[in-house]
Amino acid sequence: AKREIVKCAIDGTAVTSIDRAQDGTAAVAHSSGAKVIMAYVPSHHSEITSAFSWKKISHTAYTNQTADVTISGLAGNTDVAYKILIEGKAVPATGADKNISVQPNGDTTASNYVHSRNYFYYVSGATNTVDQPSNAGFCLASNVYSGTSNVVGELVITAKDRGLPRCGKSDFTAISSTDKALGIKWVTLWNNTADEITSLVIDFSSTTITFTGTITVLKLV
Repeated sequence: AKREIVKCAIDGTAVTSIDRAQDGTAAVAHSSGAKVIMAYVPSHHSEITSAFSWKKISHTAYTNQTADVTISGLAGNTDVAYKILIEGKAVPATGADKNISVQPNGDTTASNYVHSRNYFYYVSGATNTVDQPSNAGFCLASNVYSGTSNVVGELVITAKDRGLPRCGKSDFTAISSTDKALGIKWVTLWNNTADEITSLVIDFSSTTITFTGTITVLKLV
């Protein structure tokens, strides 16, 4: 019996092309009378099945975290975008609302960021509002009503440098009691148009907030 090693291109269940591995000439797949043994390169298979999907960079559980956390070794122009997921309890050091922020490359200059924030209230007598607060970084979450709050949400940041401000959107919910909850959306521009993102700093310290819960960081490649 004659045996050949061939390379196949497959679209769904259809074979679109076959080339002989020996000399690169075209081959034909027989519909009957042939035994076919298929193999694949695992690394190639992994890249195909995971293309254009979120890949986990880190998943960390924190207990009474007050110090900043740095996610380093990033390559924003390759990673394209970052997603940060948060779930846990936020405790402010003083009776005020405090943000947990994400700062690309550790940029702590508030004027380098432009924000629009929209509150959706769940509390008697309150109305939805929009404002433009000052904040050093992309807001990931915050406590609400000046008290300890359960928070859950996500922040997505464009990472690739295209000569324009990088943008991000956070969407989270926080509740401080059975009748005081907020759904909050932030849209933020980071005005740095020159530097590749190589790290993300999750800022707890500047707003003196204590966090217990999990934070997951993913990249889109």
